Amino acid sequence: MSKREFALSISVLVTLVIIAVLMATYPPMDTLAGATRFFTVVTTPRTRTPIPPTSLPPTPTPTGNTLAKGVTAFANLPDVMCRDVALLDVSWIHSGWALRDCPFIDEAGYIQWFSGQRDLGPDLLIVWNELDQPGPGGGWLVSPCSAAQQWHDVIEPTYANYTLIGPGMTVWARGWMPQFWTCYVNKYGHEPIMPYVNVHCYSTGPSGRNCLSEFAQAAAWTVQHNRKLVIGEYASLTKGNPYHCLPYGCSDCQTVQQGLAEAKRVLDGVKLLAGVVAVSWYNTRTPGDDGGAMDCNSPLVDSTGNLTPYGVFYRDWR
Repeated sequence: MSKREFALSISVLVTLVIIAVLMATYPPMDTLAGATRFFTVVTTPRTRTPIPPTSLPPTPTPTGNTLAKGVTAFANLPDVMCRDVALLDVSWIHSGWALRDCPFIDEAGYIQWFSGQRDLGPDLLIVWNELDQPGPGGGWLVSPCSAAQQWHDVIEPTYANYTLIGPGMTVWARGWMPQFWTCYVNKYGHEPIMPYVNVHCYSTGPSGRNCLSEFAQAAAWTVQHNRKLVIGEYASLTKGNPYHCLPYGCSDCQTVQQGLAEAKRVLDGVKLLAGVVAVSWYNTRTPGDDGGAMDCNSPLVDSTGNLTPYGVFYRDWR
């Protein structure tokens, strides 16, 4: 080997050693905390073109998905929000009100109906919330066809450089999303730009909702339409909750032990559903932190900053 060849070999070896040291010191964000991410943060300025709906690959039936585990975090508690998130070993958050950066955590932006630009910044954008709730005069809070027109005329052109998540469905069986889809396709002759579909559900005990069944219905529809499903809000609720429990015939919901068992049943079952890519527990902690509020949302962190039984469960759930 000549002196030149020897010097070149030494140079290559030194370069490889430097790269290895850098990779060990600064691991890729995808590997941090063992968290699974379901989208990639795009640095500004955003130049990525949205994926055409018809080009999305079908999702194969899994033997057990590794879901991107996330939380809903209230950003009006800025002093504790990121610390709470860090305790829970999650890979993404959405806050809904005011976006706040947390290190190494992907964030989904959020806009409400007709609210204009709100909390934009991350590449993934949740658009609208629970429009399938009953309206004040009966019917829908917002009709599927009205929403379809707004999606085409406002959302798609305004947020063309974002990856869009559809409105969170309060109860999938109400059929709002399929009607929205049909209205859009019939009016515009093509499918909406919506790579992700979004559904919510809260377990309320044996006599209440079967969230796994609801998620399975939503996942089947999503796969049929060549999309992916995000479970934007889930929790297993305990005690008397007048907001979430009573409409489903559950006067005192379930004990914490029953709630934890139900949460495991649902979340383990979700991993077997084709098309589901992410789940988010609602919520990290409840502003005010009074007894009724804590029971209402089964938060993951209590007012002292310690994990609740649900927090310990969700931190350890994979």
